[in-house]
Amino acid sequence: MGISKYLLLIGISLTLAWGNGLSADVQGGGSPDGGGSASVQPSPTAAPTPSPAPTAMLPQTEPSPTPTPTPTPDPDPVLVGAGDIASCDSTGDEATADLLDAIFSAGAPGKVFTAGDNAYNSGTADEFANCYDASWGRHRQITRPAPGNHDYNTVGASGYFGYFSDVAGDPSKGYYSYDLGAWHIIVVNSNCWEVSGCGAGSPQEQWLRADLAAHPAICTLAYWH
Repeated sequence: MGISKYLLLIGISLTLAWGNGLSADVQGGGSPDGGGSASVQPSPTAAPTPSPAPTAMLPQTEPSPTPTPTPTPDPDPVLVGAGDIASCDSTGDEATADLLDAIFSAGAPGKVFTAGDNAYNSGTADEFANCYDASWGRHRQITRPAPGNHDYNTVGASGYFGYFSDVAGDPSKGYYSYDLGAWHIIVVNSNCWEVSGCGAGSPQEQWLRADLAAHPAICTLAYWH
């Protein structure tokens, strides 16, 4: 009995990969003689993933600075006053005191001046207390007075200097100066016989020259009776 030998070659598929996207596809056929075929085919290249579209960027802008508010300037100071002021026999001082109330009621800065003969008839302590104080006395704290001849009807103008105290200056002189805003204010004592004269070389004239030299302000004002 004859024996036939058969070589059975089972078909297989083997893929070999090279670079550049090529691969070898080797296939075995079922022929007994071991014949076979091999083919090299390019493997399909994967489609590239599209890059995301660039996002449009708006230009960066710096925040606008908050404007600094312009400070409100302080109001100019006020200087207001009169002479021949108070009398217990008249209502004129009450009426003019009402005007002062209206000027300073809103808190306006400034001073009240007097130009002498502040309390009739003789500038006594009682006349200042009972006549002047009831009207213009409401503004005594901001008053800068000058003496008048009626104030000196009381010896040494003691009623005047006693009422106004230090703001009226040295009682032996009665002249002084002060500043108000951009102004330099000078109070002159025109009762010359009470202060050793007012002429050239007198104590008041020498003081005035020295005061002006020490305060060379463009704006200078003087008042007296």
